[in-house]
Amino acid sequence: MLIANYRYLSQAVRILSGEEITVTSYKLSRKQLYIASANMGSTFQRMLSEPKWRQKSTKEVNRLVILNHILSSYGATLLTQLTEATDTNYTKEHLILLKKILTNVSKSIEAVPVKDGEEFVAVSDFPEITPETLDPAESKLITEQLQFLNKISSDLYKSTLDVMEKESTIHTQQIEMANG
Repeated sequence: MLIANYRYLSQAVRILSGEEITVTSYKLSRKQLYIASANMGSTFQRMLSEPKWRQKSTKEVNRLVILNHILSSYGATLLTQLTEATDTNYTKEHLILLKKILTNVSKSIEAVPVKDGEEFVAVSDFPEITPETLDPAESKLITEQLQFLNKISSDLYKSTLDVMEKESTIHTQQIEMANG
């Protein structure tokens, strides 16, 4: 789900670069995000249906699921605002915030063990900064959206670390119990 969120948000980099995003490309990344979100939600529901003594990290996983949903929904709003913006020149602040968001999500991805065959490549080619020419009201909306996404991505990273730390602690305790 983290990788799907990253790929979806990385569409903003393409928009800021002045690249025309095809409807197919956009819809495909959104579809992958929806599928990953549904899979995560159903996995969490199965986790909750387990007996209480087997449920581990439910509070932390729930927070992770919620933050991912918030990130993806606000990411959709951001992408809509960026595609509807009247000019292709964005502020330096927009680019800095987008880099921070993608870095936080990237660090979250790196904190989770990768499944076999799953590849993750971080965005490295960010556009050059151009002079500000956006409508101030439009620019303000995009800035607010990016600031909120930055906060959510930071919270998501912290939540991912909490889940991984708790899982590691539980795994260590199970090994100690098995070894007597």
